Amino acid sequence: MLLLSLLLARATEVPDLYQRSYDAEATANYGGALAALAELPSSEKSTYVFLVRRAWLAYLKGDFDASVRDYDAAAKVAPDAVEPELGKLLPLLAARRWLDADNTAKALLAEDPGNTLARSRRAWALFNLGRFADAEAEYRKVLAAYPADVEMMAGIGWCRAKQGDAAGAKKMFEAVLHVAPRHASALAGLAAI
Repeated sequence: MLLLSLLLARATEVPDLYQRSYDAEATANYGGALAALAELPSSEKSTYVFLVRRAWLAYLKGDFDASVRDYDAAAKVAPDAVEPELGKLLPLLAARRWLDADNTAKALLAEDPGNTLARSRRAWALFNLGRFADAEAEYRKVLAAYPADVEMMAGIGWCRAKQGDAAGAKKMFEAVLHVAPRHASALAGLAAI
């Protein structure tokens, strides 16, 4: 009977700890969310879900190196998964590791060419690398799939501005402001040209 009680307690321990982690995240207590994960049994700590969860929380907490490491570890557990590579782009971009982000997105797009999230994140990396024509091409591919995406339109506007095409930039920024009149990036872009 004692063994059965222990097994039942252990069976509810894992979900309870994950729930504590989600609850802490919901209040922006990322340290608490990570602490709840740290209490999980060692057998759980090598699972894909644990690694991806910890990577996400490390990103939210601002520990970008730990986040990248955990996303890489998750990718080893599930080598065909897109999620860890896509997730890894967030800490790479936040850490301004533009070249690493570009390379990660490029590899991801080779495997999943229709991944517009990877493409838009690659566009941002390329923009910050000063490769404005390449960034614009990526933004345009996303915009072709999602014609109402004002973030992609603003990205194209900034690329046009950085390439010296004030008229093209103005046209894109005005298109954004037509449907999103308070769009900060488009307003800043118009002010800059």
